[in-house]
Amino acid sequence: LCASLGLAKQSPGWFGLAGVLAGLGHLARADGVLLLLVALYAGSKTQKGALRFLPPPSFFLVCLGYLLITLPWFLRNLAATGSLFAPGGTQALWFRTYNDLFNYPASLSAAAYFAQGWGAIVAGKWQALIANLQTAFAVHGSIALAPFIVAGLWKLRREAMFRPAILYALSLYFVMTFVFTFPGTRGGLFHSGAALLPFYFAAAPVGLERVVEWIALRRPGWRAPTATRVFLIGLAAIVMILTGAIFAGRVVGSDPTRLAWNRSDEVYEEIGTWLWRFQDSASVVVVNNPPAFNYLTDHPAIVIPNGDLDALLAVADRYGAKWIVVDANVPAGLADFYTRRQPNERLWLAEEFSDGEGRPVYLYEVIAP
Repeated sequence: LCASLGLAKQSPGWFGLAGVLAGLGHLARADGVLLLLVALYAGSKTQKGALRFLPPPSFFLVCLGYLLITLPWFLRNLAATGSLFAPGGTQALWFRTYNDLFNYPASLSAAAYFAQGWGAIVAGKWQALIANLQTAFAVHGSIALAPFIVAGLWKLRREAMFRPAILYALSLYFVMTFVFTFPGTRGGLFHSGAALLPFYFAAAPVGLERVVEWIALRRPGWRAPTATRVFLIGLAAIVMILTGAIFAGRVVGSDPTRLAWNRSDEVYEEIGTWLWRFQDSASVVVVNNPPAFNYLTDHPAIVIPNGDLDALLAVADRYGAKWIVVDANVPAGLADFYTRRQPNERLWLAEEFSDGEGRPVYLYEVIAP
């Protein structure tokens, strides 16, 4: 938007602000770097069907504003890891399943990715496409508004204030579907798409008006202005009812501090109490949901790796973990260990608990090698 205003007002300050905001977006989320591309495009214009890019001064101001925010972080990354970007970021390109996020050691490569075969690759992209279309329709489009949002954006596609949003939407959906497929479907698109909602909700009435006009041309008895008002009120009521129902089901009467945790995580408090009685309040614990465990028990926690028992013990040794919590949500490599409780000389079964669904949860003490 700032780049569009800079173009409209011929004011260089807007281009610098566009770069600053793009930098803040990138610090907030890794895919925020798309905003830099949007800012550069939004400040361009078309003449006789040909795209004219930003002139060098404006291009420089956008990049300068972006680097003003991000350069300190890039330098910090370079000092800490030897790379401008987080070393694990680009490895997400080679996920074969979402659980690859938790591989230990990180065994992600282009060779391993393509070794799974094109059938598996295409199937993963197709499933991501379906899931992301559902997110766009049900979450970003609020179900009832979705078709009118599409119609409105199409009508407004040449408006300077909507071009950046449309470009961001297209690039975001593409990247979260075909590039970062599994992170995109497991929350990446859901959260990043929130930036599009103000534009979507502004486009919905325009799209509704457009649809009503189209129908009125084919049904002479329709009065387009009256029908538009009636449908606008009806759509607003539907969205309010849906929002109220979701709010009542997930927020009203619930403990807001527990909304982020699953029922299966409630056992963590019991485990924390058991450890406290065992006079242990500070040891590192390996567990499925480290943020929840840390919040509910104050114990430092790390995640169970996506691997077998050897990988689990290697993680525990590397990070000095004394306890391991194993529940039903284990990776495939630990399935037999969970169901059969196979003995291991390095693990002592200290206690057995039950999660919110009645499934056993085992607490193991790690014995030093």
